[in-house]
Amino acid sequence: MAEIRQAWNDAKRKNIDYRTDPVLGFPGTTPLPEAVAATRAMIPLQPNGIGIYTTGERTEMGFEGTQALEKDFVLRLANLLGSAKPETEVDGYLCNGGNEGNDHGTWLGRNWLLEHVRPKAPGGRGIAFMTSFLTHYSAEKQFNRFLKQEAGLIKKPADRNILKLLPTNAQGQLDAQILNQAILQLYAVGYRRFLIVLTVGTINVGSIDAVEQIDGLLDNLKTKLNPKGRSGLGFYVHVDGAFGGLVAPFVLPEVKFGFQNRSVMSISVDMHKMGSVPYPAGVFLCRKGLLQHTITDAPYLFGHKDKTVPGSRSGTSAVACWSVMMKQGREGFRKRIQKCLNLTEWLRLGLINLEATHGRIRFYPTQMDILTVRLPPSLRRAMESKDRSRKPLWERYCVVRIKHFPKDLTRPVLRGKMKGSVVYRFLIMPHDTVEKIDQFLCELAEKTK
Repeated sequence: MAEIRQAWNDAKRKNIDYRTDPVLGFPGTTPLPEAVAATRAMIPLQPNGIGIYTTGERTEMGFEGTQALEKDFVLRLANLLGSAKPETEVDGYLCNGGNEGNDHGTWLGRNWLLEHVRPKAPGGRGIAFMTSFLTHYSAEKQFNRFLKQEAGLIKKPADRNILKLLPTNAQGQLDAQILNQAILQLYAVGYRRFLIVLTVGTINVGSIDAVEQIDGLLDNLKTKLNPKGRSGLGFYVHVDGAFGGLVAPFVLPEVKFGFQNRSVMSISVDMHKMGSVPYPAGVFLCRKGLLQHTITDAPYLFGHKDKTVPGSRSGTSAVACWSVMMKQGREGFRKRIQKCLNLTEWLRLGLINLEATHGRIRFYPTQMDILTVRLPPSLRRAMESKDRSRKPLWERYCVVRIKHFPKDLTRPVLRGKMKGSVVYRFLIMPHDTVEKIDQFLCELAEKTK
């Protein structure tokens, strides 16, 4: 056992510690005390979180306690994300994170479109998967997993599933004007099934897609292109709120990105980011009844059905999420997030102070505690300079360095073919402090001398 403990200690020394290390770019943070206490209390019981607890159907025996807390947490979160009557409007469950929640949104969207949208004209059976080029990279994984086809077997162009990475406006948002143009172009060549992924808090600039505006657009398009209300045209909207889903409700209440919008069918959120819960703690939510489109027979389970992506999952995470929500409340979340926004502004002002000596810094627009910058040559050289550890400054402060990031967000850029120069992305979390930011700014300035 001594050797095992030594290996633990070695691993801890090699890992970052959010409590003490200067980490200015990662979306993780120190778990809240109530989340840690809940985890310690429940882990010895090894609760299995298999099943869905919001549907009222029979679920796996033996874990009724953690199931009840997960159900309560999911419904409270659904209310936070725009559902006035979550008990009758929303289903959901805890998953491993945003990737998995987006997996379920894509899987569900594909099946819903195939079952509910029946194009009348020849062709048009393909699904257009549409999102912004700033969306999380997992969108491309989801297209490859759920929608990619063998091209040689598809004869008519509009029968092919296609991935469209769209440009954004100057603020980094996918808006109604851009989406309208793209939909009409695809409609003109025969597409009738549209799976749209919108993002609340793009991970590289912190923008929020214009969900409410797009909701109005889709209503208008249904009336314009499908006036008789037949099943020949359909839109499925999934919202990726993995990061911003737990930021916007508390500090941007005017941004209505959730179930207030009729076209929004599903949402994914991560509690292990701004929720400060130990990994893994993602959440998938969808409108009541939609999970019938992702049923898998499981004869040995109580209820004999599984409607989730992961199957078995941690019941401990559910208790940690519930504990944080109950302890923090809306005001607790608001204060923690506002602190992060204030620190992000502190960092921005500190960088602006360097402009007089080193030249203009390009700040990308943001609505989150994310700050992405393109630095002038002298500051870029300072960021790349190495110390005795042979690590550049950006790596020592865990700032994310992005190659070939576009200068103009309004131009479509395909991954792998980006043209542009390096940018640095800061992401300020609850563990960050004025002292850590000032330490970074002082070292950055010192390395330019």
